[in-house]
Amino acid sequence: MQFGELQVELTPEKAYIGAVIGFIFAILSWQVSRGIESIPESSLEYANDNALLLAKSLRGALLALFYSSTILSGFAAVGLVLLAGQLKSKEK
Repeated sequence: MQFGELQVELTPEKAYIGAVIGFIFAILSWQVSRGIESIPESSLEYANDNALLLAKSLRGALLALFYSSTILSGFAAVGLVLLAGQLKSKEK
């Protein structure tokens, strides 16, 4: 593959390494989202209602961000495993 001046060789080993990295990132994203979710809303104490409302909306945005990151990383890992399988069959 070539991206402008950068030329990259795709091999099954590189695809498997990328899949492992994607899977690890998916696990880390899942753990962070579970950690954010485990914080009870009753423990949030702020100076006024506006700050509390902002904290709740930020919490929701972070949950959406980390859950979507988990899903996208999982899809990328699966795609890279499938790509590695195709590359391996082309080599034979």
